[in-house]
Amino acid sequence: METKQTIIHFVRHGEVENPQNVRYGRLPGFHISVEGRHQAEQSSLFFLKRKISHIYSSPLERTQQTATLLGMSLPHVSITLDARILEVKTAGMFEGKSRDLHFYYDTVPNPDAEMIEQVNARMYHFVEEKIIQHYGSEIMAVSHGDPLAILFHSLVYGELESRWRIYPTYASIFSYVFEGLTLKSVWVTNQKG
Repeated sequence: METKQTIIHFVRHGEVENPQNVRYGRLPGFHISVEGRHQAEQSSLFFLKRKISHIYSSPLERTQQTATLLGMSLPHVSITLDARILEVKTAGMFEGKSRDLHFYYDTVPNPDAEMIEQVNARMYHFVEEKIIQHYGSEIMAVSHGDPLAILFHSLVYGELESRWRIYPTYASIFSYVFEGLTLKSVWVTNQKG
């Protein structure tokens, strides 16, 4: 029996309008900037020759806006919100505070914040479910920097650390090719640096 390939293209949202330079996390009201729109439109060119069957998005405004822009070149494809690809839940001591404040992940369970292992578990659960649901197809999922970095380092390096070798830039695309549930290859598009 021939094994079909399933491809999941994870896209980070475009740049966010953030003049106060705060760590916005899951706070509402943070939209993509003019540059973020341009970044999403540029990334949409990658998908013109792909056969995307479905688009998933984190429920936050910036990811929904990015998914909508990416989907404009794919008018036949619907967008579904999925909270498993949501931004990391951080303690209130970080959200809305200066980005200069040193951020760290809790190493013990905390109802107000996620550990890296928890983020990886929900992201991987999404991946497994979508491989089964969209077997042999290509899908897109618009998410956030930290969840995408955690998933990448877990799948590619088998590591769960916050010292990233690669961190997704705005509107970059991380494409994972699976045969069954086995990761066969990864390629990255529009990643700078």
